[in-house]
Amino acid sequence: MILFWISFAVRMLLRRRARTGITFAAITLGIAILTFLGSIMVGVNDAMVANSISLYTGNMLIRSPHPSELLAHWRFRRDLPPEVSAVLPRAMVPAMLVTRSGAVPVQLVGVLPQNEERVAAVPHRVEKGCYLSASPAHREILVGNKAAETLRIGPGDALSIRFAHGKSYSARVTGVFRTRMDRFDEGVAYTPLDQLKALDMVNLKAEVALFFREGLGSKAGKRLISPLLSQGEEITSWEEILPELDQLLRLNMVSMLIVIILVVTLMAAGVSNTVLVSVMDRYRTFGVLKALGVTPGEVIRLILIETALICLVAGLVGISLGGAFTLLFGRQGIDLGLLTSENPHFVLSSVIHTRLTWEMGVAPPLAVLLVGVFASMWPAIIAARRRPSEVMRLSA
Repeated sequence: MILFWISFAVRMLLRRRARTGITFAAITLGIAILTFLGSIMVGVNDAMVANSISLYTGNMLIRSPHPSELLAHWRFRRDLPPEVSAVLPRAMVPAMLVTRSGAVPVQLVGVLPQNEERVAAVPHRVEKGCYLSASPAHREILVGNKAAETLRIGPGDALSIRFAHGKSYSARVTGVFRTRMDRFDEGVAYTPLDQLKALDMVNLKAEVALFFREGLGSKAGKRLISPLLSQGEEITSWEEILPELDQLLRLNMVSMLIVIILVVTLMAAGVSNTVLVSVMDRYRTFGVLKALGVTPGEVIRLILIETALICLVAGLVGISLGGAFTLLFGRQGIDLGLLTSENPHFVLSSVIHTRLTWEMGVAPPLAVLLVGVFASMWPAIIAARRRPSEVMRLSA
């Protein structure tokens, strides 16, 4: 029986091609725009996460009260799961960079240059000179542009590195980086890990940043890495280290949902108005159907099926159009450099790649379908309540 009413609803829609086409086009365009906007929002979130974790934290950060054991445990480990794309052991110690022009306190970070260049942001933000050597012949240091300005130094210059316990040594500046984060560019410097470990300082701390391949969430990452931890080692996700970024991502998601609700509400008003006009234009048709024995419930069913068909087909076409643009800009990307030139969440790259999640792909068409059918209830009830004799008399 339902197939009969679907077939009948299709014929009714085709009889009014112009009105059906306008409604169909409006819903299709709205869903396509919402789908593409959702993919842009997801792409922006992906870019902010990738840029922020590449600066330092990675997807996960492993800490331990025993720095030497931590570095030895993870530096030469070969039994890592394939989901782990990079392991970055690091040692940190507070130090003072001193030249004739002044002094700057920094957090001196010892790194493995060959590991860092694969995924970290800083090696790709060197604006003067070059990054640290994998096998340096002498002591090297990489400084931020703010520290370089204060110390009036550049690539090839020498400076003195002094530590709280009284030790000091000279190093040559290999390059100057700029992340557009002033506190980072002034307060952080890099040196090869082995050169820093050789000092054997008491206040040396260590961390290991883990980078995962795309698609692996924090919960799954913790379950994957937790069995590999040694005694005393603790693992922390980037969401716990950067709660402000996590909140910003949630805010973006809520903002997008508000946009979807507003657009769907406007589309529902348009659908309701279109269905009402269509019902008023077909009072005589409904009167004839009732005179032939069609019940008020079947009239309501007919109108709801018509609305559902328009919303369903328009939703599928809209998703296809939005998905096509998502694939296009997902490959070539969208450069937001003019809008993010001073944004710390875009330190590595200002290019976003659109991506459509299951939620952003399903939410717009499903919301339009449900709200559209709900909005057509009122016109359908009006048509169902009309008596055949009254309808025939008014249309005579």
